[in-house]
Amino acid sequence: MRSLIVFALFILNFGFLSCKKTDTGSNNQNNNNSGPDTIGHNIQLFGLKMAGGVNRKGSIFKINADGTDYTTLLEFNDTTGYSPQSALVKAPNGKLYGTCIFGGTNGRGTMFSYDPNGTGYHKIVDFYSTLLPNGTWQTNGNSPNGTLMVASDGLLYGTAGSTIISINPVNDLFSVLAIVPATIGGPTEKLLQGANGKLYGLANSGPSGDTSCIFSYDINSHVIEKLYNFVPANGIWPQGFLSAASDGNFYGTTSKGGNNDRGVIFRFNPTNNQFSKLIDFSEAVANNSSNGFVQANGNNLFGNCPSGSTYGTLYHFDIVSAQLTVDKTFGGLEGADPAGTLLLASNNYLYGMQSIGGQSQTGCLFRFSPDTYEYKRIADLGTSPAEGNCLLDNSLIEY
Repeated sequence: MRSLIVFALFILNFGFLSCKKTDTGSNNQNNNNSGPDTIGHNIQLFGLKMAGGVNRKGSIFKINADGTDYTTLLEFNDTTGYSPQSALVKAPNGKLYGTCIFGGTNGRGTMFSYDPNGTGYHKIVDFYSTLLPNGTWQTNGNSPNGTLMVASDGLLYGTAGSTIISINPVNDLFSVLAIVPATIGGPTEKLLQGANGKLYGLANSGPSGDTSCIFSYDINSHVIEKLYNFVPANGIWPQGFLSAASDGNFYGTTSKGGNNDRGVIFRFNPTNNQFSKLIDFSEAVANNSSNGFVQANGNNLFGNCPSGSTYGTLYHFDIVSAQLTVDKTFGGLEGADPAGTLLLASNNYLYGMQSIGGQSQTGCLFRFSPDTYEYKRIADLGTSPAEGNCLLDNSLIEY
C-alpha cells in the first residue's frame, strides 16, 4: 500500500494543511469567483471519499455539476468495507460499482454496488487471503485499489491485489479469472480494453518500482503477458493507468525515473508494443504523477498532478506536437492537492476534486474549460475540518 495513504489519513485525523496561494502558469486563469452557478445544473456527479464522515471511514456522495445539492449517500463502516481508493463505475444496469480496500468480514476489503434509483448499497464480495498449511495462499483478492471498468462483453473487470476479477452486473456473479504472477508485479489502477479486446494495465514490484511493467490480459484465453519493462531512464513506478487517445496509442505517466527522477509521460503502441518516452516531468510542472488522462479540445490530453509546483498543477499534453503546457497551479481557497483523474462531462467541461482547500480546508469541487482554460471552484466538499475529505485516487463520474 502506498505511503500516501498513511500520510492522507494522518492529515485527516490530526489536522489539515495550510495552503499558500500560488498562481503561476502559462495558461493560468485567476478566477477568484467561487460557488454554484447555472452551468451543469442538470448533471449529477457521484464520487467517493477515502476517509472522513461520521465514522471517519469514507463515504459515497453526489453533487450537481453546478455545485448545488451536495449530499452524502452512504457512510462506510467496518461491515460495508471502508477507505475506497478508486472511483465508481456505472454499469449497463444503471448501478454504480466500487471497491473498498479495508474492512468487510475478513478485513481485506469489499466490492459493492449502489443503486441511485432505489435499492441503494449492496455488498457483493468480501475479499480474503488465507495462508494454507502447505505454505500457499488461497485468495479471491486483497485490498482492491483499482477502479472497475466495463468491457465490450458487458462484464466489469478489475484487479484486487494479485488477482484479476470480473463481475456480471446482470446477476452480480463474481469470478476470479487469473492470478497475476510475481514476475509481473502488483497491478496499479484500472484496466484498459484495447481494440483487439485484450485488457491492458500497469504493474509494479520491488521496493522502488524497479521492475515495473506494462502487461496485457486476454479475457478469452486468460493469458497474462508482460509487454514492456520500465527502466529508470524512461520512467519507473507508474501509479495511474493507461489512457487511450484518438491516434490509437495508449498514454500514461510514471511517478519516478526520467531525467529528473520526477516521472515521465509515455506513449505505448498496442499494435507493436513500442514504448516511447515523451516528456520528463520537473518540479515546477508536475512530479510523482499518479493519475490518468482525458482527451479534450482536439489533440490535448488533460491531467493533474498533486505534487507539481508545491500544491499541484493541471496541465495538458498535445499528442501531435508533444508539447506540455501548465494550465493551472493550485493553492489557497481555490484548492490544492488534486485527487484522481479529471472527468469530461457531457457539457464539455472538465471536473475534478481537490483534497484540501476551500473555506473549511476540506477540499473542493472544481470546473475547468478545456477550450478557454477558465478554472472555477464551484463547491466545497464539506463544511468543517471534522468531516475530513482525504481524497487520493478518487475521481468523479457522471450519472
